[in-house]
This record gives sequence, C-alpha cells and structure tokens, in this order.
Amino acid sequence: MSDEQNPGENSPAESGDIGSSDTVTNAAKSAAENLDVSHSPEATPDLEHNPDNRNHARVNVDRPMLIHCSNGETVKARLVNLSVGGLAFEYPAPAENGATLVVLFQLTKKAEPVNIQAEGIAQHSHIKADLVVTGIQFTKISEEHIDIIEDFVEYKLSSAAQLTGFAVSHRHKS
Repeated sequence: MSDEQNPGENSPAESGDIGSSDTVTNAAKSAAENLDVSHSPEATPDLEHNPDNRNHARVNVDRPMLIHCSNGETVKARLVNLSVGGLAFEYPAPAENGATLVVLFQLTKKAEPVNIQAEGIAQHSHIKADLVVTGIQFTKISEEHIDIIEDFVEYKLSSAAQLTGFAVSHRHKS
C-alpha cells in the first residue's frame, strides 16, 4: 500500500521511546512556542465544550507526544487514542479537569511527517496500571489538522473494517 493510502503510518514518532527522537521533540517544542490555531469554539461549533459529546469516531494509537502546560512546562506523554474532537494520553500524573493544554504529536500526510498541534481542555482522568489516562477535548485546532486527523481515523477504521468485514464510515461533517 502506498503512504497516500496509509496516513499516519511509519511516522518517525511512531516507533521507539517517547524521548527517542530529539528532532520530534525540538520540532514539537518549536511548534508549541509558535502555536497558531485558526479555529475557536465559536468558529467550529462541534468543538464546543460538552463532555457528553462523543460524536466522533475514535481509534487507539500508541505514539509519543508533547504537552505544553499553562505553567510553561513541556512534558512527554503517550498518545493512546485519537478523534477529530479530542484525544487521550497516558502520563504518570493526572491533568486537572478544566486545565488548558497544548498538545503536539506527529501524523503522516503523503509520506511526510506533519506536526499536529491543538489546544484542548482536560475533561477526565482515570488510572490504568501505573499511569493515568487523561482525555482532552479540542478547543482550538486548524482545519488542516482536523482533516489530517480525520483521514488517519478513517484509514484506521477502514483497515479494521476490512479485517472484520464490517463497513464503517465516520466522516466529520463540516
């Protein structure tokens, strides 16, 4: 399969430990410092705060990510699921519910890694083994990044559908 049909696969951030790629870390830190998101909840109603809103298909992932906290600290975490509406990550400590976080991770678009950045609000946390899984809902994210995430999720769902024989389509409605 070509990379165009396989969005998000074989990304440099996909393999290895969370800190195994200084290039990813430096690029993500730079992106966090220059965060320029073009959509607010007012401009994108489906991103408004609503913890009961799970209208977006989610897929499990296992990728390194960075979280830029409101206190200026940047920490490494593990992305564990993703949708166009938000994500969940593993980290040794919970984020405070309602905290605003800037998240950075990589997906691939046409065989090129793309640093995805978004701002979100921590919605919930729960303990899983010796880590805490925290879910955030996106509040600011560019339309380009929404499209890249949407393509990645659709690819993952269609791959699962091919394995199970079930057809699935969960395209984001603009």
